[in-house]
Amino acid sequence: MSSQSSSSQLWRLARRYREVIGVFNKLQREHVGVTAGTGNVGSTNKKSVRVNTVRKSTAPIGLPLLQIVTNLHKLFPLSFAESLKDYKQYNINKEQFQEDLLSVLPYYPEPSARFSSKIIKTPIDAAGNYINEFQITPIRPESDGKPLKHIILVHGYGAGLGFYLKNFNALLSENVVVHAIDLPGYGFSSRPMFPFHYPKDSYLAVEDYFHDALHKWFDKKGLISCWENNYVIAHSMGAYIFSLYANKYKHFKKLFMCSPGGISRNKDMPPPPWWFLKLWDQNISPFSLVRNAGHVGSKLVSGWTARRFGLHHPNFDKLHHYTYGIFNQPGSGEYMLSFMLGCGGWPRVPLETRLFTEENFNSSHLDWVWLYGDSDWMDINGARRINDFLRKKCINTKLEIVPNAGHHLYWDNDSFFNNVLRKELV
Repeated sequence: MSSQSSSSQLWRLARRYREVIGVFNKLQREHVGVTAGTGNVGSTNKKSVRVNTVRKSTAPIGLPLLQIVTNLHKLFPLSFAESLKDYKQYNINKEQFQEDLLSVLPYYPEPSARFSSKIIKTPIDAAGNYINEFQITPIRPESDGKPLKHIILVHGYGAGLGFYLKNFNALLSENVVVHAIDLPGYGFSSRPMFPFHYPKDSYLAVEDYFHDALHKWFDKKGLISCWENNYVIAHSMGAYIFSLYANKYKHFKKLFMCSPGGISRNKDMPPPPWWFLKLWDQNISPFSLVRNAGHVGSKLVSGWTARRFGLHHPNFDKLHHYTYGIFNQPGSGEYMLSFMLGCGGWPRVPLETRLFTEENFNSSHLDWVWLYGDSDWMDINGARRINDFLRKKCINTKLEIVPNAGHHLYWDNDSFFNNVLRKELV
């Protein structure tokens, strides 16, 4: 069944959620708020819910359905009143969520003494589709005659450029331009209807769809002719897409594979529950539920943001609103997932055996850096084998383990992660 034809099932699922959450609402007799650093997502005169924060991410195998139902009031801590407020703001101007998040940076929207920044929407086709980008530029570039370095930041599945909030400053210098982009059909990039259906269409056609759009972006930005000065830092499925892209095009010199998806299979992974497998096969994602949940959508998202960013974070409000803003947008690029990965997040065609062989490898121009969290659910063993393969071909490659970090290593231990980037970008 295609993602577009499953709306009736989604509505039924959303109605069931509303019925269950209504029961808990009656039991609680009041809305529940959460305190977050400098701001309060809920009302300040309401009770707070204790939530485990900044939890290291786990593999997408789903929780048992009973566990979800019995813990609804704990899993989604945002108050209903605030969720309704977010829903109204989204319908007035969802772009404001991105503006508000980026405004915590000292060079946006007004420039600092050293750097200026802007949001750019680069057209990629005649239909009006575009790639959303946050670009940071030095006001007085170094005048030593050397060309500027261009660092391209690429998010993972379901994410957006704003998730690199803790990494922007570490990359800045007078000889660097930072380009944080939203992949086609993700974040605040345009959201056209996804033209493919699993399993009818080929995963190769889906990859070409992404690669063609990215190629146009590189071309429009004038980055192809100076490819030796381009560096790509890509996370998860973004790394998957860009490793395949590098096997086609010579558009950047170094690729940082940050907890990359689709590299190899992990046979030790526990099987997902039946309901999760069914939703995965029908390409129904958690974002689908958010979109069909109406005014309680932001409450659903709070279950993820509370654990990912931590309620104590001083900018939690803005991070949550930004996340809700991208999760709630029409489904598009996310539907590529079922073509690339099977249920549980493991590759249908592992890149280890698809790209990194004598017959298929075509990226000898590229330097590689592989980064994994020490509690990562991605399989590092495939990267170790690929690292050996690249070394035998006399290609510069390095594998680093980020301590105290999971899959979202750029956030879990940003200090260590940023130090590795600075060291590798000299």
